[in-house]
Amino acid sequence: DVSNNEIFDKVADKEKAIRPKLNPDELQVYTLIDGVKTVFEILRDPKIKKPLMSEILKKLQEIHAIKKSDTKDLLEKAKQLNYTLEFELAAKIYQKLVDEEKTEISHRELLAETYLKLKNSDKAIKELEIVAKHYSQAKNFKSANDNLKKLLELDSKKLVVHELIANNYLEMDQKEDAKAEYKKVLDIYINDGFLDKAHAVYLKIVDLEPDNLEVMAQMARAFS
Repeated sequence: DVSNNEIFDKVADKEKAIRPKLNPDELQVYTLIDGVKTVFEILRDPKIKKPLMSEILKKLQEIHAIKKSDTKDLLEKAKQLNYTLEFELAAKIYQKLVDEEKTEISHRELLAETYLKLKNSDKAIKELEIVAKHYSQAKNFKSANDNLKKLLELDSKKLVVHELIANNYLEMDQKEDAKAEYKKVLDIYINDGFLDKAHAVYLKIVDLEPDNLEVMAQMARAFS
């Protein structure tokens, strides 16, 4: 039996030889197979005779006209689609891989990158947050920050992201970078009037640098 979620692709360099051997029903299915559509999507075509679908797919595989796409095939197909600027189709393949191989974080990274190319900020942000959380939990703080910085390129006022970046810098013992991120958050909180939140960040800065007179003066002005 063939799963409706399966994707098939044509075997390269055989199309001219294969087409004359197919009857009209087989040819109709063969024409729709493109390495992107699922079996379910092909079945939605009104010209397809649904009761014959399994039999046709079986025959097409037996004569080596098509093959079931595995992860490697799908990644290569998505790469080709990105190269030809067909980002919607590439995103569809990456989403299928994410759904089927949830523990493989690289699929989700590729999906996020494709959403960025599509300028779909909301979906890109969602995927980047999941990827960054995964890397933080795995204590891969550099990769976590790489993805958090991409988030900030989409929304620079996500203050929690600045703080997460700073925390990850601390985990990597990069105190100067951590202070710089905390300082960005402090400036925004003070400018926006969130003084309680500003004070909490201020305490983190002075914990790293107790003699930071500039930050002390900044807080004094904010509360004056």
